[in-house]
Amino acid sequence: MRYYPIFLNLGGRRAVVVGGGKVAERKVRKLLRAGARVHVISPELTPGLKKPLRQRKISVTPRRYRAGDIRSMARKHSAILVFAATSDPVAQRAVQRDAAAIGALVNVADDPARCDFIVPASIMRGNMHVAISTSGTDPALAKWLRKSLGAEFRKIKRQRAKGKSQK
Repeated sequence: MRYYPIFLNLGGRRAVVVGGGKVAERKVRKLLRAGARVHVISPELTPGLKKPLRQRKISVTPRRYRAGDIRSMARKHSAILVFAATSDPVAQRAVQRDAAAIGALVNVADDPARCDFIVPASIMRGNMHVAISTSGTDPALAKWLRKSLGAEFRKIKRQRAKGKSQK
């Protein structure tokens, strides 16, 4: 499958994450950095998700996903992105079907065939944002490239700082 690379302006837009584990936490953290209004559906949350909940940066439905949740939420708030990040394959499929039914774009963790979009490995330095994708075929390679680029950026930053201090 070929993907169309894109950087989205999510400022103020609704994103729904189904799941409350580490994968969901990573998704939520990046969505919040992008300015999205995030809603999580999960009976349990990692400590890293409880903090933004206490700070009222995310909203939560504290239970397991129920078929139709995405559709009922769409009546209240339109969701642009939906993330299925549970460990329950039945829930993952239900989230994907419900998102498709309302025309929302969905990412199903660890199942690229069911995704409308994938989340690339990325690195940010100031206003520069580099994304790396293997179209979902080799996430380990994408992660390795992200770490390698990060190390190179740190070297360049040190070299620039050293050059400025010598002037």
